[in-house]
Amino acid sequence: MLHVRNLRAGYGDRIVLDGITLSIAAGERICLIGHNGAGKSTIMKSITGQIRPAGGEIHFAGGRVDGMAPETLVRLGIVQVPAGRRVFPQLTVRQNLEAGAFVRRDKAGVAADMDRMMRQFPVLSSKAGMRAGVLSGGEQQMLAIARGLMARPRLLLVDEPSLGLSPVMVDEVFDFLAGLAGGDMILVLAEQNVRKALAATDRAIVLSQGAIVAQMASAQLLSDTEFRRAYLGAE
Repeated sequence: MLHVRNLRAGYGDRIVLDGITLSIAAGERICLIGHNGAGKSTIMKSITGQIRPAGGEIHFAGGRVDGMAPETLVRLGIVQVPAGRRVFPQLTVRQNLEAGAFVRRDKAGVAADMDRMMRQFPVLSSKAGMRAGVLSGGEQQMLAIARGLMARPRLLLVDEPSLGLSPVMVDEVFDFLAGLAGGDMILVLAEQNVRKALAATDRAIVLSQGAIVAQMASAQLLSDTEFRRAYLGAE
């Protein structure tokens, strides 16, 4: 479903990714693991059109998509939940969810998905008429994920969902992300909480200094001694 070939990307003259190649099948749940600056967010921004690659190709669902505008990619089913949540603070919870479905024209389907989000996130239902800016950090993260799902993505990229959340809210967010398994939608997760990320996904891609240094089943990676020492502080 998603194929990235020899991707080179960065910011201005600074190249962060230099020759990244990866493939993700429909329905896979992937986590990107790496220390700050390893290139996780740069991969996501390249796939979602926020930065234009300096080289290489990105193919999605059989077509080449690198260089396309972000709004075009959303229409193709590529949706990102950004780090820091970035809800629309002056809009209500319901209006934020409606904004997530801006590319859709199936009014009945949008209404059905709105009801589904309210059932899946009861806290959003109880605060549907409130401005998003007054929600707690955890509630805003739930809203950001629900807003992304309103677009009915085929590829959902979630960047640092635990950022700034309490341990209880982190558990709730990751329980929900783990429950997205099934169907053809791809989930790509970038997260500093390595244990949570591995528990919620099927496969891990480990990055270091803009290069892929390992790819394996998430559960298998936890048994790798060098990985545990580098990322979990285990001896």
